[in-house]
Amino acid sequence: MHTDYLGNADLSDLTDNSNNTDTGRFSGISTFQLQTKNAIHLFQGKKLEKGHSYGLGNVTYHLNTMFSESRNDCPFADYFLLHIEDTLYLLNESLDKKIAILKSRVSDLPNGFSSKIATVEKPFNTNLDSQNPLTFQLGFWLLKYDDFVRMANTVAHIGLITPKQKKEYIETETKPFRSLMHLIRRYQPSGATRNDLAAKNQRAIIAAQKFADFEIPDDVLSGIHRSEYAPEIFTAPKIKPLSAIETDDIEPTHEDNSEPQTQEV
Repeated sequence: MHTDYLGNADLSDLTDNSNNTDTGRFSGISTFQLQTKNAIHLFQGKKLEKGHSYGLGNVTYHLNTMFSESRNDCPFADYFLLHIEDTLYLLNESLDKKIAILKSRVSDLPNGFSSKIATVEKPFNTNLDSQNPLTFQLGFWLLKYDDFVRMANTVAHIGLITPKQKKEYIETETKPFRSLMHLIRRYQPSGATRNDLAAKNQRAIIAAQKFADFEIPDDVLSGIHRSEYAPEIFTAPKIKPLSAIETDDIEPTHEDNSEPQTQEV
């Protein structure tokens, strides 16, 4: 079976299927590898003395659900997608600053000394699959965080930062991501659309009760402000009611009243 990888596509053995346009469902598998316990816990989650600390692997269902709800014109799903996108921007900005600090420490090393970033013998491997592109954006951040923790451990090991500094650096980047996972875990489908909210029907009332703790801005409620990763809103085709169909639109059927012909033998 032929497999293409991003950045390394081999086109030499492609089969000509120009006469077959039925390609089936679009799907793919993305592999995911982490090396540090810190990053693995942020993916798998972990049990605590009180409750549970959720990870990316625990919220993929919620991410997929909010993506589907956003496609169905749900303003609450759009609010969550927008919040995730904005938070991701801040997470990346903060992590990049910490990585820059560590790299500046490495640049202070004396000539004649070199050290490689620490690796593990048995990294954690898993698949990451989702219909929500923000799931992968969160995964990309987690991979960068994994590299950051490896770098922090190495830099602390050779004495360029203290163990206390290392712990503070890592915790500063860990807590906001964990908080975001807990927020995503709170998401539940509303079953309501913007039209429902405008009509103030029963679906809108139930949805408002579910998200009573969240203040949705007017530009999100109206659909003016949506995440750049939000799906295109699905609009069902309008079906013309039978009463509105004019008689001219109906093709007449012609009944054949002619006598059947007999064939002589």
